[in-house]
Amino acid sequence: MTSAQAGEKSCCAAHAKNDGKMCMSQTYAKLNLTDAQKAKLDALHAEADKAGGCTKESMEKFMKSAEGILSKEQFASLKAECTKMCDKGPKA
Repeated sequence: MTSAQAGEKSCCAAHAKNDGKMCMSQTYAKLNLTDAQKAKLDALHAEADKAGGCTKESMEKFMKSAEGILSKEQFASLKAECTKMCDKGPKA
């Protein structure tokens, strides 16, 4: 299990289904991304959505791909933000 997951849910899956794009936008804002990086991450996220949404498997694939796009510092921040979102996930 990676730090991008909480239990069986990915960080996006810990939130309402329609909130995935919003949670990613807020995360991206904290990473100081270039336009090219943001475009690549948006494409990865869209691909995950087409493949069935934010699942454990799609999030693992997203994080693995993101690691090749982001600097080490940005990737560490992404993992930290994702972990925070998982920890804050819906309690109901």
